[in-house]
Amino acid sequence: MTQHALHLSHPTPPTAPVLPQNSWPAGGAGGERRQGGGGGREIRGTKGRGGRKGDEEEEEKEKEEKEREERKKKRRRGRKITKATVRIMLRDDFRQNPTDVVVAAGEPAILECVPPRGHPEPTTYWKKDKVRIDEKDDRIKIRGGKLMISNTRKNDAGMYVCVGTNMVGERDSETAQLTVFERPTFLRRPINQVVLEEESVEFRCQVQGDPQPSVRWRKDDVDIPRGRYDVRFDKDDYLLRIKKASASDEGTFTCVAENRVGKLEASATLTVRAPPQFVIRPRDQIVAQGRTATFPCETKGNPQPAVFWQKEGSQNLLFPNQPQQPDSRFSVSPDGALTIAAVQRADAGYYICQALTVAGSILAKAQLEVTDGEYRVGEIAERA
Repeated sequence: MTQHALHLSHPTPPTAPVLPQNSWPAGGAGGERRQGGGGGREIRGTKGRGGRKGDEEEEEKEKEEKEREERKKKRRRGRKITKATVRIMLRDDFRQNPTDVVVAAGEPAILECVPPRGHPEPTTYWKKDKVRIDEKDDRIKIRGGKLMISNTRKNDAGMYVCVGTNMVGERDSETAQLTVFERPTFLRRPINQVVLEEESVEFRCQVQGDPQPSVRWRKDDVDIPRGRYDVRFDKDDYLLRIKKASASDEGTFTCVAENRVGKLEASATLTVRAPPQFVIRPRDQIVAQGRTATFPCETKGNPQPAVFWQKEGSQNLLFPNQPQQPDSRFSVSPDGALTIAAVQRADAGYYICQALTVAGSILAKAQLEVTDGEYRVGEIAERA
């Protein structure tokens, strides 16, 4: 067996590629320098102009990136500060809280508020009895912090709250109460009355309102004196009663109703009729022919009685201020006296004075006796 010698060869280490000399930048501050020796070539490089420019651009980008990050941080800090400020301001008290308002039904009502400061500036809306107010009602207007209700109604009364709000939150004002009262109105008014003397009379009025009105009576613009008149409350009516009316009670009686938002009056007149009465009654007389006879007849009453005369058995009536016929010898004066001029024997007889009113009537007789004597004038009673 032939033995062959084994020749082990070691691999040759790789060598750096050899580049043409003119493919490298010239040595110096910005170039690379290669040195070769022995079997290989040593390469030693330094940064050139192109390398420095790239680094500068990279540094510039890093700087800009840092600035952007810093700006973002500032903005984030600014938003946090703004939100914190708004939250603080909305926790402050209202600059102006609404106050209680009292109005009469039909009058306008205004409630005002000024919310806390904030950023953004808070807006406002209103709640009534914890329910947000809707402006669909034409009577309701909201302008800024002012709530205006025109022609108020009883159901507008309640508890009102002004609410300040912005993007951060809300804050309620203090509660204000709107009270809507009602002026007095009459459900029953006193009525005019006509009564006779000694009769009783009543005046009644009935009122409503909120608060309940107080009621008092006046006579001819003077408060009713106690004692003479009975004033009381009777079955929802305010009653004024006179037990026995007299002529002095005549006048105007007024029911006065008043509460804190209004006053109302209703008046009625009382007329007391007094039946006729004689102040001076006619008396019998004896008159000579050709003389003048006068029969007085003075009366009183309420209203003033109408007086007229009539000779018994005759249909003719004689009235005061009646136009006198040219040939008539009879006349009646405004105060009721009958005068007969140039008395004749045919004038003798009974003469009747009558007084008449809506309250009644009265009459009185007097006799005229005519004599033939020389102008003897006198009364029959005196002759007896």
